[in-house]
Amino acid sequence: HRLTNYLTWYGLRTRVFNVGAYRRKVGGNEDAEFFDSQNKQAAATRESLAWKVLNELLVWLTDKGGDVGIFDATNTTDERRRKILEHCKGQNVHLDTLFIESICDDQKVLDENLKHKVSCSPDFHGVEASKAEAEFR
Repeated sequence: HRLTNYLTWYGLRTRVFNVGAYRRKVGGNEDAEFFDSQNKQAAATRESLAWKVLNELLVWLTDKGGDVGIFDATNTTDERRRKILEHCKGQNVHLDTLFIESICDDQKVLDENLKHKVSCSPDFHGVEASKAEAEFR
């Protein structure tokens, strides 16, 4: 992450807390069914993992001397962001929270990003590119 590199260079103790990396560490790789929004059991598992990682980030910030924690997760809905803000405000310390969003509607860029994702992501290791792209979509 370029932001992490810059903030670290600037002298801030910065760490990325990536929910996907944590999920792979504790549970391995899941197929497209795991990410299907209609799969309620998987959705509950994904939520649980996200909150666990957020809590680890908060402990790192409040108890272990961290300056900037980056919660790398799918935080795209207003509801999810509201819950994150409420959770952070529930801590007994002052925390500034910022959401960074990148919006792209250039189909060529989106297609290239998809190709990069399925070729480099551990979630698609050993999966044929066309199958990985279909699962990701």
